[in-house]
Amino acid sequence: MHPEVRAGRDDTVPPTGRRPKPLAVLAAAVVWFLVGAVWYTPLLFGNLWMELRGLDPAAIGQVPPWTIPVELIRCLVVVYVLAHLVVRLRVSDWRAALRLGFLVWLGFPATLLVGSVIWDNVPWTLAAIHAGDWLVKGLLVPMILAAWHRHGGAGAPAPRPSSATATRAPRAVEGETQVRELGVGDEALRPV
Repeated sequence: MHPEVRAGRDDTVPPTGRRPKPLAVLAAAVVWFLVGAVWYTPLLFGNLWMELRGLDPAAIGQVPPWTIPVELIRCLVVVYVLAHLVVRLRVSDWRAALRLGFLVWLGFPATLLVGSVIWDNVPWTLAAIHAGDWLVKGLLVPMILAAWHRHGGAGAPAPRPSSATATRAPRAVEGETQVRELGVGDEALRPV
């Protein structure tokens, strides 16, 4: 494993690249929306979900017109927050993305849904349907965001210095640490 990439964290990403890419957020939000849309269709859990909520299956296509734009905004918000976590934590591989997605799912939607079962009398089955939806999206979307961030969108991966040609040496400047590349010809790591 490359020395700058440990446990899915990529320390080679330059500071200027530490912002979520808008196109990645938009694409991942569409995926988030589509997974949810399929999850709650009769093809998967739609019929059971409607039964548990006491809804008529004939009403599945009769939603108020404002719900779709609001749901798209919700998707964008969740994905934007996940994108910030992926970028700020420098998640760069699928294992770290899965770990992040699982921990976010466990700490927030799963915990909140258990609370709704305990305190709001939500049926366990209904909470499990929602938890499954969040888990699938929460595992899939961070992988998409990490891959997009790592590769700069579509195309070739970002260049990474090889350990044979570059070594990092810290340099103190006004109380801060900076990193400078040292070439193969440099005898040893030395302060600059």
